Amino acid sequence: YNNRNAIQQTQHHKEVQTNLDNCDNKCSEKNSSDSETVTDSLIRSKSMTETTTHEPSEFFNAAHSTVRSLKLLLEEKNKTIERYRKKLSNLEKVNARMIDLPKRKSETTQSPHEINTHEKPKLETQPGPIYTNLHEPVRVLNTSLARELEETAAIIKAKTDTITKISKNITEVKSENSKLKQFYKDQEIEYAKMNDDMETLVNRMKKSEEHLAEVIEREKKQAELIDSLGSRVCDKEKCINNLRLYIKRLKNVTKQNQSASQACRRKTTVEESKTDKPEDALLKGKLRKMTLIAKSSKEKLKGLSLERAKESENVSAKIKKLQDIANSAYIEKQTAGTKLNKNIQMTNRIRESFSDSVAKYDKKVQILEKKINSLNRNNSLLQAKYEKVQNRIDFLESRQSERELIKQFQNQIMKIKDDNRLKEEKLKRKIRQMTNELKENSSTNDDLASKLVEAKSEIEKCQRKVQHSTRDEMNSMRLRESLLSKEKLLSEAQQRNEELELKILKNSEDANYQFRNLKNDVDLLAEENEVLKAEMSQIINRGDWNEDHCETGFSKTNAKAKQENGKLRDQIERLKRENELLILKKKAVTTENDDFMTLITKAKQDRNSICMLKERVKKMEQENELLLRQHHDAKMTCSLECKMLKEENKRLTKVNDRLSKELRKFDINFFQEIEDLKFKYRDATRKLSDYQLTHDQT
Repeated sequence: YNNRNAIQQTQHHKEVQTNLDNCDNKCSEKNSSDSETVTDSLIRSKSMTETTTHEPSEFFNAAHSTVRSLKLLLEEKNKTIERYRKKLSNLEKVNARMIDLPKRKSETTQSPHEINTHEKPKLETQPGPIYTNLHEPVRVLNTSLARELEETAAIIKAKTDTITKISKNITEVKSENSKLKQFYKDQEIEYAKMNDDMETLVNRMKKSEEHLAEVIEREKKQAELIDSLGSRVCDKEKCINNLRLYIKRLKNVTKQNQSASQACRRKTTVEESKTDKPEDALLKGKLRKMTLIAKSSKEKLKGLSLERAKESENVSAKIKKLQDIANSAYIEKQTAGTKLNKNIQMTNRIRESFSDSVAKYDKKVQILEKKINSLNRNNSLLQAKYEKVQNRIDFLESRQSERELIKQFQNQIMKIKDDNRLKEEKLKRKIRQMTNELKENSSTNDDLASKLVEAKSEIEKCQRKVQHSTRDEMNSMRLRESLLSKEKLLSEAQQRNEELELKILKNSEDANYQFRNLKNDVDLLAEENEVLKAEMSQIINRGDWNEDHCETGFSKTNAKAKQENGKLRDQIERLKRENELLILKKKAVTTENDDFMTLITKAKQDRNSICMLKERVKKMEQENELLLRQHHDAKMTCSLECKMLKEENKRLTKVNDRLSKELRKFDINFFQEIEDLKFKYRDATRKLSDYQLTHDQT
């Protein structure tokens, strides 16, 4: 009968082993396919890195971190499969041992010489009844194992799908990185062009100021010339009036002379007959002189009239030139106004796009909050399951034979629980840090919106500048200093933003490194727990049941059990010490997180200082408004400043987009690690429940 049962058990074990081998082959095939996909993704990543050797270090680190996480996931899968195999073999041994216990007890009650040697082959040939009740727990185990294997296969499929998605994401990220590289090169070229443009602007400002001075001097000279011309015209008018009076007098004199000449002629005609006198000769000479003077005065009047006509023509030509200059200035003002209107429309469009990006950030924050709530729900479910497991353990503690095993399992569960709590706290801290970073990004977006508002105000100021032109050179020098101070403030803010981005990346890398170290420590503890379980199974299997020396065997096994219990206690103390060391390490990690919080406070202080500087800048701008009203050629500088502000807004929006992409990359690995931890915890709870069911059935 015993031989038949042994034969049946061996056949059953062979069937179970064949099923396990088939499952192992399937798992190995899936793992090989997963490894092939990972190797393909690695080869693609290498090819992409060869093509894009000059990419920035940040994107290389992100790609390497994703590849490392995939490798670690594959290694963990292989380890979990090996652990499942070991645990299945141990459970089969324990079940076989528990099934053989009543048989051995029944054999010990019989005498060793009741069965003759001649009757053994007869017993082997007899059919005998088969007790199916003994094999029920084994069948239950087989069904549960088959279910677990199916679940693991489904999980492995899901993980392979995620790996393929991640590889696609990596390729997309690399393509984006190449695009960003080209974009950065273009930006550098544009930045160099902008510097050249700034230099040209400064030179133009200098030239414009010199031109202003020259124009002012010309205007002064023209005003002086006009005054001198007016004085000359007045003098000439006076001369003309004097000449007119002189001409009138000459006319009167000529009339008198004519009357006198007529009278003289009459006298001469009367007295010619008589005698010629010397007085008549004198009168004739005077008349001749008067006629000559009248002719010369007429010629002078003609020359003066011609000179006056020429001077009036010159004055009219100069007036026309001044009118043309005024018309050209008015036309330039109108063109500058049209350009400013176009710039205002462009700034409005940029503001709308920027508001859309801010709305997207808000949506991302809401998604993260939903994920955090789902994690909290899962933690509550896990706590409920843990309470059920504790109740089951309390029920099992009533049995004296299983107290030691229950204590060991309880200690292991407590360790796992503590580790999970610590990991959950770390993950929550990371999530808080991410939310804080998103808030900081939103604050930067608000700052950019305020900058857009300031740009609008500056555009309005530029319009005022065009309306109110100035003439002083000292005011232009002050304007230059204020513009340089603004540029310095903007450059300092950009440098601070870049430093904060680098600090965030460093902290994320440190967090990933610490999480990996903790993960390795947890794996080591799990392996040690498996070693302890194997030792416990060996202790159970070391029951020396001899047919002749039953009583001596019991005493020996008790002594061995005491020795092994002492060894196990030593191992438990050693594990406690290791747990204390791990707690110290975790405290060190919390101190590092405190350093990160100090960095955040410093960033807030910098933000407050930036606000103070903004207020100072506003005051300076109010002062500049009064100064800018006196400038004449500020229209050119206004258009160039608007272009600079637009380009700065575009650059900042692109930096925000890059940060959002990096945060998306970090989220993928982050939530995958959380899912892996959940999966491990569920497996541990399932194994405990299956082990308890097998013990209850036996």
